[in-house]
Amino acid sequence: MKSKKIIIIATLFATLTATAQSKHEFSIQTGGGLSSLNYQPIVGETTPGLGLDAGVGYTYFFNSHWGIGTGAGAKWLTGKYDLPSLTDAFQSHDGTEAFEYRYSLNKYSEKQQALLLTVPLMFHFQSGKFYTALGGKVGLPLSATYKNDLDELRAAGYYAHDDLRLNDPLFMGFGTFNKLSNDADLSLKTAFFASAEVGAKWRLSEKLFLYTGVFVDYGLNNIQKAETAKTLIEYNAAAADAYLPNGILASAVDNQVFVDKITPLSAGIKLILAFGSKPYRKSVQQVVPTTDYPPAQPSVEENIWTEQRKAEAAQKAAEQERLLAEQCKEEQRKEEQRKEEERQYVKAVEIIEQSVPNAYKVNSSALSAVVKTALDEKAASLQRYPNLSIIIEGHTCNIGTYSENFILGERRAQVVKDYLVQKGVSADRIRVVSRGKLNPLVPNTNEENRRKNRRVKVETVERY
Repeated sequence: MKSKKIIIIATLFATLTATAQSKHEFSIQTGGGLSSLNYQPIVGETTPGLGLDAGVGYTYFFNSHWGIGTGAGAKWLTGKYDLPSLTDAFQSHDGTEAFEYRYSLNKYSEKQQALLLTVPLMFHFQSGKFYTALGGKVGLPLSATYKNDLDELRAAGYYAHDDLRLNDPLFMGFGTFNKLSNDADLSLKTAFFASAEVGAKWRLSEKLFLYTGVFVDYGLNNIQKAETAKTLIEYNAAAADAYLPNGILASAVDNQVFVDKITPLSAGIKLILAFGSKPYRKSVQQVVPTTDYPPAQPSVEENIWTEQRKAEAAQKAAEQERLLAEQCKEEQRKEEQRKEEERQYVKAVEIIEQSVPNAYKVNSSALSAVVKTALDEKAASLQRYPNLSIIIEGHTCNIGTYSENFILGERRAQVVKDYLVQKGVSADRIRVVSRGKLNPLVPNTNEENRRKNRRVKVETVERY
């Protein structure tokens, strides 16, 4: 009995081996083309970069058509940025007193490059000479750097209490500086790609193949690390003779970051040299001799058993159909509920960001009854959606000095924040910013326009 089992198992094993051998394939890969750190700056222009891909791979084929592959590789990404000119100002300190640092620059350019270690997971399909692969890749940053060049920098200081503008001396960091440059490291996060390949497969020998095709790796996530943004030019009197411009990927202008999202993109041609595979054998068909005997008729018991199985199958199909209908109704209900919640959320954001009535007198931050009514609605919406934070901007007209208006704008925004906190909104969800008289809504040409510019603006920010 035991010997019969061994013979049966051996026969099954031989049959499976003959009909569906597994296939192991090792490969060396290279490719190149568009390979860029893809981003959209608020000012300036970007140029798509070129790069390279290289690596080794392994594919396990389940049958003659389908397989799954992985491996390890390196991806070289580049990027280029150009900024013809820029003017900015921010509060600083010269070691003795506070002042407003003002600068303007001409012909700024920057190049970025990054090297990623990539690990793919791809599903392969091949038929004849055609092949395709779909899946994804994880890209681990090994190195990332930038190098910038600045043709001209003009730096000045404005001391508001004396209404004094200093365009020099150089030892205070003020003046004109030419041909500045800097190179430093970038901070990037792990990248996740959706990947696809398509092309042709050429047999070079029994165990050697050449794949030629095109590929695309599309970045799915933002790989920019969340860091405190610096100004593109930082004031530093001690280093006045060697200003080092910061890279734009971690810099800000007028309290806005140059770039808030980086999604890598890579596409081009690909060559793969694969080896170590074994050809599949065709399945062996067993020929069963036919006879002239008539087919056997089913017995009464077999007929009864068949009818019972049909009834059970029909009952099971009806139950599955009922469950499917209930599932569809439940999914429809959830979708309607989601849409309604989304509408309510959008409405709440509109209420929060709705313009606050312009009801400020000159040099005043007091809240009128009209303003308080508008703030009550905003407070109710903020309490309903705790994932929302806000930025309150205080604005003024052009009456008074820059410093006076900067302080007045901050006081107006702070009074609004204090009122919202009294209404139950957590203080850590509110950030106060003063724009002073820098961003007028309309030109300050008459009293009516100046009244419109004395305002408070509220913007929402989602918290995760």
